[in-house]
Amino acid sequence: MRRYESKYAVCPFYKSEDDLKIYCEGVEDGTFIHLSFSTSTKLKKRYRCKFCEGQYSDCRIAKMLLAKYDE
Repeated sequence: MRRYESKYAVCPFYKSEDDLKIYCEGVEDGTFIHLSFSTSTKLKKRYRCKFCEGQYSDCRIAKMLLAKYDE
């Protein structure tokens, strides 16, 4: 699948996405974390709008990654 980026993403950890996955910065340098959405692009879009393009500080992944920089 082809990856692309949302021009509306404001989360500093958002990297890219494809049809059913959102890729974020990983916990170690040079790594990625991805969220897989079983079969629904609607669920992925809803998540992206709420967290990647919206209140990323409420996202559990963003909270985890913010802690990485507090160490």
